[in-house]
Amino acid sequence: IATSCEISMRLPFTIAACAAAVVLLGLPVRAAEPPRHDALPATSNAAPVTADTPEAFITEIYRFYVGRQSKGIDLTRNGAPARYFTPTMAALIVADQKEAQGEVGRLDGDVFVNGQDWSLTQIPALKTTVTAPDRATVKAAAVNGGGEIRFSLVKGAKGWRIEDIAWQGSSDTLLQMLKRPL
Repeated sequence: IATSCEISMRLPFTIAACAAAVVLLGLPVRAAEPPRHDALPATSNAAPVTADTPEAFITEIYRFYVGRQSKGIDLTRNGAPARYFTPTMAALIVADQKEAQGEVGRLDGDVFVNGQDWSLTQIPALKTTVTAPDRATVKAAAVNGGGEIRFSLVKGAKGWRIEDIAWQGSSDTLLQMLKRPL
């Protein structure tokens, strides 16, 4: 049983039906909320939607970071690194977490925003360069008020995965960081 009538400007029929319900049934009226195209995924460690292109893969990652209530991607969650990174890189991330034993490891911030905090209102502008059928580079412009982030991607059996990340202004890439001593 309806408890209110949402008024939507999308269809004249909806307005007429709602008006009839208000008059005949005495239902309260409330404005319909517009559909959210930037709605965040329910959990921060869910796998990205299957992406056919490198840019779509990175776009799906950044969906976890847009909005005030965004939770990002928690790479310490079981299996999360393998959802986004090549097997070699995922193994290095997991090894870093184990070696750190609950303390801060080699990664002291979120690799996707190059920091511990973020405030993204939209997915950053992305530019893709395909270097081979199974290799690409995606540059994310001015992420989190900082510099560009460059993702090196490889397409394997499970789709596109990140092979390395480089941050503007940093002398080390993610791979270099993870290979140095703790």
